[in-house]
Amino acid sequence: LSGGCLDLEKHAQHAMDSDCTSVHRFDTTGPMDVLMGSGSGCQGVIDVLLAPVQDGYQPSLRTCMEPAIRGNPSVLATVVDTGKDGSPARLGSRLLVCKDVPAQGSLGDAELEAAVERDARLLIGSERVDINLYQIAEHTVKVMVEGMMPLRRLVVFGAGNDAVPLAEIGSQVGLHVTLVDHRPAYADPNRHPAAAKVLHINAAVEAVHRVAPDVLTACVSVTHDYLRDVAILREIQNTPASYIGV
Repeated sequence: LSGGCLDLEKHAQHAMDSDCTSVHRFDTTGPMDVLMGSGSGCQGVIDVLLAPVQDGYQPSLRTCMEPAIRGNPSVLATVVDTGKDGSPARLGSRLLVCKDVPAQGSLGDAELEAAVERDARLLIGSERVDINLYQIAEHTVKVMVEGMMPLRRLVVFGAGNDAVPLAEIGSQVGLHVTLVDHRPAYADPNRHPAAAKVLHINAAVEAVHRVAPDVLTACVSVTHDYLRDVAILREIQNTPASYIGV
């Protein structure tokens, strides 16, 4: 998260040790942040939800990923603020909503789950993220509702050393991974056994046209060549690619 200026490690360790979910706010808007805080100067506020990842938490993160891996859109609803003490909602609880099947998980309150599921089903097939407020008795519960589209392809422009773990992770989560590089020594399938396809293409424009990113494609440029990255990103932004990273 961020460029490393958020000191999350100790909070994450506490979440694991205590088996408790919590929200931590990092506020860099104050004048003393430059001297006593992270010193980032970004003047921003970030709320981070920290939840232990264990098999007992349902639906599990693996379950939440399965629709996207199988090529099906879904919506994940997560309680990010329970309001006052005594709220029936559970912080960090999740509800996974897919088309034509019952929702999975529990938010701690049947009335809340029904309202959240109704709103979540309206987002199926989109990548919109909403922060919704729900009134349950005297409690105002905040729920993040995020549409998740399947990413069937990962295209990595640049086949250097940092592309190796990228290809491995992409393959492990079920993506069809393509690596593209203008250097023959790097565009070698033997260097990237996890990739389904490795292409040697010189021109940046031709590289993007050849792989033809669609709405189910995630693109990442890691050529470590500024001008080439710029040329690739200019071409990718004119495609329907659903994710662009650099």
